[in-house]
Amino acid sequence: MKKHLITLALTLSAGAAHAGANIIDEFNINQGPLTQSAPGAAITDNLAGVRTLSVEQLSSDFGAGDSRARVINGVFLVSNDSGVDSEVKVIWNVAPFSIPAGSSDLSFLFKVLASDGNPTNVDITLDGNSIFSQAIPGNTVNQDVEFSVSSSIGSGGVLEMTLNGVPGWDLTIDAFGVSWKDPTTTTVPEPASMALVGLGMMGMMALRRRR
Repeated sequence: MKKHLITLALTLSAGAAHAGANIIDEFNINQGPLTQSAPGAAITDNLAGVRTLSVEQLSSDFGAGDSRARVINGVFLVSNDSGVDSEVKVIWNVAPFSIPAGSSDLSFLFKVLASDGNPTNVDITLDGNSIFSQAIPGNTVNQDVEFSVSSSIGSGGVLEMTLNGVPGWDLTIDAFGVSWKDPTTTTVPEPASMALVGLGMMGMMALRRRR
């Protein structure tokens, strides 16, 4: 599944342009589960050097119910009991990475295995500054979801993703990263190649003179 995400990022535009990718989290290191059974202050788990995960139950329409978040078996899972709403946050300390000058179509890339029937709101900040606010469409199943982002995050920093939906929302993500199209380059013939072309033309001209 991870290979599918990376392959997608590297084959954008069907070969019209080379593309690059930086995978922020493959969710291959387990964490949690975090479970909150009533509205209250967020519960948080920090996995040093990997990510920080938190769950805050906001409301429960039908009495007691659970909000859960965990990373297990290579996927990130969020689930809420019927009528229960929560806000889930994932925080990464992203190392600087190189995005070639002149690149275009910088995007966040999500490998979504399953989403709620309603849109799931996604807000992302970098070092406390908002850089992204969109929604994963409802009923997204086993799809790569790509959203354009205007701010370059190649400098790295504290990246915080906040997720929220309607009461009872669920979400399963396989991987999360950034993709872009590399700048188009023009191939210039090497001097040796140009010399060969020149010799060929001279030979053709000499042949014509003999005729």
